[in-house]
Amino acid sequence: MFGIQILEQVQSGLRGVKSELNGNAIGLRAQAATDLAAMVSKSKALLKARAGDEKIIAIRNRRLSQNNLKQLAWP
Repeated sequence: MFGIQILEQVQSGLRGVKSELNGNAIGLRAQAATDLAAMVSKSKALLKARAGDEKIIAIRNRRLSQNNLKQLAWP
């Protein structure tokens, strides 16, 4: 989740790219404001919301059951 937050910040920074021509060289400059504390709290909120989602719980339980059956079948 935190990676998604970082990608959103990169994307917003790339929207405001400024280019400069200096002789034979082209320079690009991008800026993105980042508030790490806000990003961490938003990631925690998203994870908490996702943990309560019924579909996610069903998928997790199915995966656990499959792993348990594999362990029982393994000699």
